[in-house]
Amino acid sequence: MNTEDIMILVHPSLSPEQHTRIEDAMNTYEGIVSVHFNSKYAHELTVTYASEMLDSQRILQHVRHWDKEAMAIGL
Repeated sequence: MNTEDIMILVHPSLSPEQHTRIEDAMNTYEGIVSVHFNSKYAHELTVTYASEMLDSQRILQHVRHWDKEAMAIGL
């Protein structure tokens, strides 16, 4: 399995509960290997995914369900 990482920046005002909901929801998608918010910079979400199953734009679309202005930054 080939994996890639993407960092997604979300609005800093999202609550810890919203972070947990995002992580839980993202973990249900086929092809997601790991998803977590940075403990030091709470607006940074890192997602590791199987590149043969998902692409970064699709992941960003999922995150935009919670923050329509989320931005992807490649790692």
